[in-house]
Amino acid sequence: MIDTDSLRKFAGRNWKVAEQDTASSSAARRLGDDDLLRRAHLLWLHIKAVRPDWPDAASRAEDLDHHIQFQALIVRANRAPFGI
Repeated sequence: MIDTDSLRKFAGRNWKVAEQDTASSSAARRLGDDDLLRRAHLLWLHIKAVRPDWPDAASRAEDLDHHIQFQALIVRANRAPFGI
């Protein structure tokens, strides 16, 4: 059985934002892995130039905590039945 409230929320979502997200994902696929890695490396070089102390131990711990929480959400979502 489909959750009608979820269906209404989906139908009423901001489709312009969804289109922009899709366009962004499509652009990323067109760029390819090598170009995406190059761009990520350029961003890393920039932040290291601006903040040589980044990331500090506290930032790394916070980042790891967020990754662990996100992974738990993914596992939970995979176990959820359709429509919930």
